[in-house]
Amino acid sequence: MTQQLTGSIRKFASSALQLCASGRPALYKLQQQQQQKRGEGNEAELSMVKLGLGQSGVRQIGEDAILIGQTGGDCDAEFSYFGVADGVGGWRDQGIDPGEASLALLDGCRSVFDASTSLKELLTRAHGDLLNSRRDLIGSTTVCLARYSTETRRLDVANLGDSGLCVMDAEFQLRMRTQFQSNMGGVFNCPMQLAFPKALSGQYPKPGECELYSIVLEPGDVVLMATDGLWDNLYQKTIEEIFRHAFQASRIKVSEPKTAAAAQPTKSTVDESAEVETEASPPLEAASRILVDAATYLSAEQSYFSPFCQSAKDAGLKYVGGKEDDISVVLARLCPSQADVSTPKAKL
Repeated sequence: MTQQLTGSIRKFASSALQLCASGRPALYKLQQQQQQKRGEGNEAELSMVKLGLGQSGVRQIGEDAILIGQTGGDCDAEFSYFGVADGVGGWRDQGIDPGEASLALLDGCRSVFDASTSLKELLTRAHGDLLNSRRDLIGSTTVCLARYSTETRRLDVANLGDSGLCVMDAEFQLRMRTQFQSNMGGVFNCPMQLAFPKALSGQYPKPGECELYSIVLEPGDVVLMATDGLWDNLYQKTIEEIFRHAFQASRIKVSEPKTAAAAQPTKSTVDESAEVETEASPPLEAASRILVDAATYLSAEQSYFSPFCQSAKDAGLKYVGGKEDDISVVLARLCPSQADVSTPKAKL
């Protein structure tokens, strides 16, 4: 019996995911916060929200929220789950904090997580519980959820709106990417979203309208989940280059934007900060931070033909430059050095 239990723990440990997350509020929000935080330390560092390797929980990043959790311990977790949500900013014009909806929804998903329940059902339950228990909650949010089975290495994903997820192989080539639900009712930049309270939710999409995806992860695969603040500013090819840089370097150069860079990044400040080496940063955490820093920098570039520009052009609209927004990233990796390649893989 002892040998069987030990073998089970080793199997879980060999196929468990590494998980981390980071994010930063939109630059215009940092400008507003800078005066309040002056004298309290490095504003750019204070603005960076992080969940390092081995950490879990729900965190708010501006109007975004991130979630990391698991069942069991660090080495024998049967399931890992993670998500991002983006509160729709238009509610701020009505004096409502858009971040409340995104944070409440992910916290609700964490509370009702059940490995035997489909992600669509889980999202429906979390949304329904909030409609009944939080009648004061007003707003709407996009959401992307994922659940990973350590036993089968199967990753299930549910996405509603313009957040999303991609899976890359050990060479950082794209294996899978979710599709955006960006133009609700044919309106550009109006993503599908879940709304609160109950009187309002009937006018919006239901959790059951989320799109579902499944993929079996291979050794070395990397999963990137993010809100639209990243996807609107970084092309897939740039994302892949960032991962190659982070994982190939033994000592990783990570952008350390100074106070001025946080409020108004320039080419000179980014180049200067990029020469600072960090001490043996874990590649996944380093990649997470570089992605956020790169998206932050490009969001303020007024001449940059961003992915958001391309989307606007496809919709017959004119837009030039990056798109300032909250940027939230969750990364996951199935380490090739630990993977037990002899374990049978589940079929899709």
